Amino acid sequence: QGMHATEHRGATIAGIAFSNSFLGICHSLAHQLGAKFHLPHGMTCAILLPHVIDYNASESPTKMGIYPSYYYPQAADRYAAIAKHVGASTFNANGLIKLIHEIMIKLDTPLTFQDAGVDESDFLDSLEMLSKDAFDDQCTAANPRYPLVSELKDILLKSYYGAEAFE
Repeated sequence: QGMHATEHRGATIAGIAFSNSFLGICHSLAHQLGAKFHLPHGMTCAILLPHVIDYNASESPTKMGIYPSYYYPQAADRYAAIAKHVGASTFNANGLIKLIHEIMIKLDTPLTFQDAGVDESDFLDSLEMLSKDAFDDQCTAANPRYPLVSELKDILLKSYYGAEAFE
């Protein structure tokens, strides 16, 4: 009963946090990928998160997010604060991304959707639809950087092949 009670408290706290915060394109994209490829939402978010952090950390976004009333790019500073709080090796978005990758490796979580077993041709055939549907997802408006459909497609490709494939 102890572990179950702890899990339920954790789930309740997470639910309260979600109800009082804004979600963004990590969830917009995860909703589409999970529905199309029957992937667990947590794993899908984990694979997307480093690429979304990298995207959001831009100091000169194509367009600022509109829902949370951001007046200037704040994501990079906020990621730096999170990186410091969680003990990342460097206190910036890249340090946070590196720490997330390290945790994913320790937990044996796939780093890409290719590693997760998503068929490449199915993924590429669905790419346009996934990008457009993610753009229309209710969570997209709350992202600190408002994406173009082409930018969502780029995040999806990096999440499938790994960012290294595009460097």
